[in-house]
Amino acid sequence: MKTLRVLVVNSDAAEAERITERLSGARHIALPASGLEEASEALSVQKFDAVLLGPRLPSDSVSEFKAKLRSLESRQRGATPAPVLSLAPQLPNGAEWCEGEPDIDGYLLDSFQPATLCQAVTSLAQSILRASKSSPDAPSEAAILDLAGFRAQVSDDNDLMQEIIDLFFAECPSQMAEMSDALEAGDLDRLSKVAHTIKGSFAALHAERARRHAQDLETAAKGHGAEECCRRLATLEQDLELLTPQLESARRAAGRH
Repeated sequence: MKTLRVLVVNSDAAEAERITERLSGARHIALPASGLEEASEALSVQKFDAVLLGPRLPSDSVSEFKAKLRSLESRQRGATPAPVLSLAPQLPNGAEWCEGEPDIDGYLLDSFQPATLCQAVTSLAQSILRASKSSPDAPSEAAILDLAGFRAQVSDDNDLMQEIIDLFFAECPSQMAEMSDALEAGDLDRLSKVAHTIKGSFAALHAERARRHAQDLETAAKGHGAEECCRRLATLEQDLELLTPQLESARRAAGRH
């Protein structure tokens, strides 16, 4: 059985200690946190395989906490997602664990056995990965960069093309960082505004795939919640990884003319 690193979030110190002892007895590593703020600090300095929540945590706070967790994982390329589970006194059909939604990935009996936790974490982590790769975040068929359209827009002015690309490279890093910061702060209004701005930059470059995904992010920030925004932002980051080398190549070509 794999050794798990579990972040136990429970305001009841005695209950947190009982859970920690149960996990430690099965040779898992458990770190208690008295609340979601303390848990967020722990996640910023170390990686966990799962987060185990106690009862009576505010749903809005849980949603924000989970969005921050997924945002952090999206910046850690290749990181296996850590499912967020909540304890429950009973589950449907006598199950020992079950999937949940939207803010809780799964529910686990409060009398769980460590082996059951392992099964739940493995299954839920795979489900989260599949969901992150499925529609609407699957790779788009739209062009990464329509170079012919870009050239036509600037009337084949190579100096202007270089200037537009240079301006994008100068502004884009701070815009992406601001959107990430806004998401972590739960400021979806600011996130929407920056997404709208960067959408215009992608349109000027004729980078249609990124433009569409920036529009999706802007829309999500206006009403679909932090977790959806987290997925959209991660997709936009992937678009940039594909777009950047094509823009660099276009700039070099423009400089030779």
